[in-house]
Amino acid sequence: MSKKLFLIISLFSATMLLAACGGVRADAGDTQLDTAPSAQPLAVSQKSVFVAEPIPTEISNQAEEEEQPTAKVEQSTLESQPVSIADTETEQPNWNDASDVMRSGRTLQASSVYAEPIAKSDVIGELDYGELVIVTRALDDWYEIIFSDGATRHAWLLQTAVTFEALPLQSATAEAGTSVEVTAADSEQAEQVVVAEVVEIAEQPLESAPVASVIKQAAPKSTQNGTIVFQTSSGGAIYTMNADGSNLQWVASGGLDPALSPDGTQIAYTRWDEPRGLYVVNIDGSNERWLVADNFVKNPTWSPDGEQIVYNLQKGGTDSVTFSHPRFGEFTRSGDDYWRLEIINADGSVREGLDDQMISWNPDWSERGILFVGATALYVTDPDGEPYAIYEAPNQIRNATWSPDGQSIIAMMEFHDHWEVVRLNADGSGLTRLTKNYDRVNGVAPTWSPNGQSILYLSDQNGEWELWVMNTDGSKQRLLAPDTLADIDFRYDFNAEHVVDWS
Repeated sequence: MSKKLFLIISLFSATMLLAACGGVRADAGDTQLDTAPSAQPLAVSQKSVFVAEPIPTEISNQAEEEEQPTAKVEQSTLESQPVSIADTETEQPNWNDASDVMRSGRTLQASSVYAEPIAKSDVIGELDYGELVIVTRALDDWYEIIFSDGATRHAWLLQTAVTFEALPLQSATAEAGTSVEVTAADSEQAEQVVVAEVVEIAEQPLESAPVASVIKQAAPKSTQNGTIVFQTSSGGAIYTMNADGSNLQWVASGGLDPALSPDGTQIAYTRWDEPRGLYVVNIDGSNERWLVADNFVKNPTWSPDGEQIVYNLQKGGTDSVTFSHPRFGEFTRSGDDYWRLEIINADGSVREGLDDQMISWNPDWSERGILFVGATALYVTDPDGEPYAIYEAPNQIRNATWSPDGQSIIAMMEFHDHWEVVRLNADGSGLTRLTKNYDRVNGVAPTWSPNGQSILYLSDQNGEWELWVMNTDGSKQRLLAPDTLADIDFRYDFNAEHVVDWS
């Protein structure tokens, strides 16, 4: 008797539940909550619905027939919802499947940078549209890139965020200071657009470039003499101006590490975009020549007679190694890239390597020899000699540069969480800190004035990167030509960029 009563009560309860809720259907693969026909479809819950008692077959079938249209609407709604990368289930990467790529590209949209090639890895930074990215490896849907957020490291970016082709016209002309916007509707007339009379020459490196027009002419705010060349960022625009702030001119786009020839008539620089390599151009932007067609060329500098150029480039390295620990599991030590020195004649002939170190950065050539930065020391060498250390660096050091008279060296050195400009004697003694910043304020990329009386460098002490000048003892630190450079947006990535040169 009690069993019959229980069955009647259960049947009555199920009928009331269906009348109130529109029916519950439990499938073997997944669980779905249906709503009444007049209600809006609900998102699928990630939790399973627990059904305490089975529903009689005839009632369940009736509920399915009544609710079928609503179920179709809900399925369509769910399929149209975008899937966030954070919601994607991923597995640990198989590092054996990673392949070397070693190319440079640009971001197609604002993109998150991840610590590991898995969707739920930590986001360690962001990249804006059109930023230069150096790709080192590919793994599944990811690219490993060189990323800098104060410290240079390897990080990961989705492959769909990167292109190795030329970006649309509006991004290419942005560096020239234009206010003209080229939209998709204007694409057929894109070749008709002239922006500040500046012609893009990156795709035709062997042809002569037209003379760039003056971008901005400001009243001089400085008493400095000579000519200055600078980059806005790695892969950005290259400009020249007089050291007094007059005659600002655009010279090239997509360049890195510009260096003036001793006579001030030519500029050597590199590109990491296609076509990659080492270039020389006249100071007015004409007669661009392509000397070296290699990936990852950096930091060109001229010989004292202007007949040769020394530069460093990435060549070889060590592989990453994966270790297994019984308690802590597997972890991977990233490999190291080797950066070597080479010399080429300024006319593009006779290219040869130097006796250097596996890590050889920022060469600078004077009558005293070729100064360069190794992994833990400053070295001096020459085309026919062997390198010798003049200073064992307890901290990281970059951008070491001889003074015009060869008696001193300036460089940037890391102090805890920021970088300072320092000076040494030519033999490596007498280290003196010239800038004294705190709270993560940096002084980077120093260079000498032609007469050796001033030092030009980049600093973010006002909250954004600006060019500063000071005396050689660190006194009288002041902005260089602030009116002329007010509209120039500098960026520094802490990759030993040679931002500025003065001749």
